[in-house]
Amino acid sequence: LYLSLSVGFAQEKVDFTTHPFFKLLVGEWKSEGSLEGRDGNTIKMNEEWRGSVSPEGCFLMKGSRTLNADKQEYLWTISFNPSTGLFEAIHEITSSGGETKRFEASVSEVDLTMELRMNGDGSGSIVVKDSFPKKHHNTLASDVILTDSSGMTTLSGTITHERVQPSTSE
Repeated sequence: LYLSLSVGFAQEKVDFTTHPFFKLLVGEWKSEGSLEGRDGNTIKMNEEWRGSVSPEGCFLMKGSRTLNADKQEYLWTISFNPSTGLFEAIHEITSSGGETKRFEASVSEVDLTMELRMNGDGSGSIVVKDSFPKKHHNTLASDVILTDSSGMTTLSGTITHERVQPSTSE
């Protein structure tokens, strides 16, 4: 009994500053890419964001993006829920009226990937798959897929994030 309690307790908190995946996201990033719509429309995206660990122990990705001509300020807050053993992410648009979406996050410490999944209330889903395609970890690729309530893809594409000041390690 004592062993299972201590193992459970060890998972109470995640230290994002030493976590194999999240520590790679700390710093300044610039991003660009486009999402292609089923109806032929294209949304061009540019972002600037900063990854950091909050005093409360959450991982934050705060920045601004331009979707075509629409500018948005946003904040991702990623936390670990010890009762479920899962990562949870909240995406808030902090400008123009705001909007909040909740995602479940699956993180692989081995593959250094994160999958964010938001299942809407029958209205569709959003899936973002983040990975580091290069060994130096200064490039992050986000594959984005939005689907409608019938499961049809409405928008998809890849956003490429480049570290502003590349890490010299590795």
